[in-house]
Order: sequence, then C-alpha cells, then structure tokens
Amino acid sequence: MITAVTPGQGAAQFRAALAGVPALGPQLGAAFALYGERPASGWAFYLAQGCPLAVKGRAAWLTVPHGGDAPDGEELASFLGFVGAASLHSDGPGPEGWNKTTLARMAPGPDLAERSAPEGFRLDKAPSMGEVADLIMAGQPRDAWEDFYAECCTRRNHGLARMWVAREAGGKPVSTVSAWAVWQGRAYMAMGLTVPECRGKGLAGWLIPAMARQLLEEGQAAEFLCRPALVPFYTRLGMKQTGNCFKYYTESSELDTV
Repeated sequence: MITAVTPGQGAAQFRAALAGVPALGPQLGAAFALYGERPASGWAFYLAQGCPLAVKGRAAWLTVPHGGDAPDGEELASFLGFVGAASLHSDGPGPEGWNKTTLARMAPGPDLAERSAPEGFRLDKAPSMGEVADLIMAGQPRDAWEDFYAECCTRRNHGLARMWVAREAGGKPVSTVSAWAVWQGRAYMAMGLTVPECRGKGLAGWLIPAMARQLLEEGQAAEFLCRPALVPFYTRLGMKQTGNCFKYYTESSELDTV
C-alpha cells in the first residue's frame, strides 16, 4: 500500500527509514526537511510499503531501507503513472514494465586527488544562484529555470546544499559542481557541468575532488551517481565505486540525464 506522508502521519517513519541510506538518503531527507510541510511546493512524499518515496513533477525517488522489503512493482507502476512520474531513481527494484539503467554509486577514496586550479580559473564558493541556474538550465524553458532557481535558493539558504562555480579570468562562471543535498552527516553531490568552450581544461577534475574533500573535512560522507562509462574517470580522481543504484524510466528521453 502507498500512503501519503503528512506532518502528523508517517513523518517520523519516513525520516527513520532513511537512516544510514547512502546516495538517495540525503536527497530524500533534505527534500522532506524543506518541503514536507509545504504541500504547495510541488513535492509530495509517500511511504510505499514502508519505503520512502518522493515525487516532484515527472521525477521520483525511492529508497528501500536496510532490511526492508521493496514495494510491489505493479502497484508502484500504477501509482507513478497516476501521479504523472516518468522516471524513478531507486536503490532497489522498480516499477513493473519500466525500462531500467544502472548507475554507479561513487564516493571519495583514500587517495582523493588534490589538484591546483587550472591556469586562468578561480574558485567561487558563493556564486549567485542566478549564475548557477544559467549554467545548469541553459536552453531550458523559463518556467523550468525559475523552478530550479527557487529550489537552489531554498536549499542553500537552509544550509542543505552547496553550489560552487569556477570563473575564468574575466569573471564569467564556466563550470559548476554542487552538494545538492546535505543532511545528517551525509551529502549527495551533483556534478553540474562545464560550458562547451572550457571543456577539456581539467575543471571537473579540479572542482569535484575539491568539494568532496571539503565535505569530508566537515564530517559529511559524500556520494554521487554516475553512468558506468564514467567510473574510470572518477576513479582516476580518487573516487571509488561503493555500489549501484538504478534509474527506471518510461520514455527513451528519460535516459538522457542522471
């Protein structure tokens, strides 16, 4: 059975089920901390046979607590179809009949690289959220930009996210990395992107370990998801694969982004 979580019903069970869950735990925990009592936020939270489930727009996230049972795949597919979700990140079985791709869970290893800034670039740990949104949402519709901008502001203002950018000599932001969810000693990192004209200059190889290192120094257990083809790249930066996660989707276009 899938039931809605409200401040007065299921909230404690939702939070408790996320204890110790890597990757998706901080993502769901931070979202619930911010929006669990804001039904007009666009986020909705559920318990699917005791498993925390969050839905926003066409995207959903589900985690199976340690020792718990995954929700019924047929019921999950029916429910996600009803609420209009077309993709699901999960660390367990997914909706029946949906397509599936495997994602690697990556975390900083003991030989995490410490690299100098590429020549001509500098780090900005407090960029404006408009600049971050412009980088990440370039070419997207204005309403999508505004939604992402508002989410960035809310997360950072509540101390549940970090967004960094690399700036070129003239001050233009050209690359970004973020800890999209920082919650109860764990962090979920999002890799961001680099503008096409600055790719191949080592920006990602500098920014990602730098943020991971700072999170570790603060006592945050950082982790992120990537496609298996990128595992060798992150391994060279001192990351290690800690397991797998999965993305389930109903349309081929849903595979385009992690």
